[in-house]
Amino acid sequence: MAKYRHEGVMLLLEYPEYAKRWVGSIVSGLGNQLGWMALVWLVMELAGSASSIGIVTLLYQLPQAIFAPLAGVVLDRYPRARVMAIANFALAVVFTCIPIVAMSLGQNGLWLICLLVAVAGIMMPFDTTGSGPLIADLIPSDRLSQANFLNQTIWQIVYLVGPAIGGVLIAWIGSNPLLFFDAATFLFLGVLMLTVAPTQKQKLTVDQDLFRNLKGGISYLVQNRPLLSLAVLSLLFNLFYGPYLVLLPDLAKAQLGGSTALGLLWFAFSVGALGGGLIFSSKSWMYRLSASLAAIIVLWGVVTIVLAYVTNRLWLACITMFVGGLVFAPWGALVTTARQRIVPSELQGRVFGASALITAAGTPVGAWLTGILLPSITPRSIFVISGIVTVCVGLTAVLWPALRGVDGSVREQQVM
Repeated sequence: MAKYRHEGVMLLLEYPEYAKRWVGSIVSGLGNQLGWMALVWLVMELAGSASSIGIVTLLYQLPQAIFAPLAGVVLDRYPRARVMAIANFALAVVFTCIPIVAMSLGQNGLWLICLLVAVAGIMMPFDTTGSGPLIADLIPSDRLSQANFLNQTIWQIVYLVGPAIGGVLIAWIGSNPLLFFDAATFLFLGVLMLTVAPTQKQKLTVDQDLFRNLKGGISYLVQNRPLLSLAVLSLLFNLFYGPYLVLLPDLAKAQLGGSTALGLLWFAFSVGALGGGLIFSSKSWMYRLSASLAAIIVLWGVVTIVLAYVTNRLWLACITMFVGGLVFAPWGALVTTARQRIVPSELQGRVFGASALITAAGTPVGAWLTGILLPSITPRSIFVISGIVTVCVGLTAVLWPALRGVDGSVREQQVM
């Protein structure tokens, strides 16, 4: 009887430089999850309003979108692992300062905490934008889908452990110690990234003209219709994910018992996402990419509608979030794999950055709009409206010729 090999897990043994990034990202991701939950809870308590979550989310994630193209230029010009290390060191400093301000100034320091959150948002894309291009540098093209699915399991493992621990720890020791822990995990990832050996696959950009470099990535994205369709669809998908960041904490506090319930909801989501990620990473993806992405959006809309009617029962809400995790699991890996195979290595930093300029704004804008609507519209109504619109977008995507072009572009790269 032949011994079964999980192709995704074997990558960690076969490519140790990739394994360093994977392990470091798990540790840092766990810290980031705990830190974000702590930050959200801290700001909500200082401001006294759930709508403040939308503002903080906007301050953190919108700069990531704005500065992603610049980060892409830097990541193409210099060794990617080194740039990512420096970014993590800077993030460690920022997340050390946030709890110090909170303890020193209390509510009077809220504006300074918001400023530090924005600085963290500026630094974050110098790490996250480089993740996809770095994986493409370290892993052969024919195994990228497994690597990306395995990379997705980082966040699924983080969400599996983080919310459950975070909800309990916030209630037990408060937010500030978790923010210090988050800073330490950024430091750990930065040290690991310094040990990643430079790759020969990355062709460093020699053109020193910053504007021309920025324009090059944006032009490549805009002129490649399949890539542009991926970016627009990702923007919309992220937009419909945004309400979860505001509504779940609000519902947990108002109806489900507090931070522990919030942790259980995200724990259920992560169990589903982790299971999906492990299954999908075991073999190459065999389905049409365009149809798969459209189906994910439709199913996400259905989950959102169902969630609207079960938020008064924690166990039903957890089951729905588990299904949502299964649905959500393939999205990021499929989009990343398509970009890696379509875009040349020397342009990947800039194209990934240009894509993030479009896509990363979706989640904070969705959260911000939810925060604005929340005082006048019930959480259930926001979930229902968001779910219906999401289903409509997914059904429309099935008929989008530019998105179907992704299938042909990926196949061409696979046979070259």
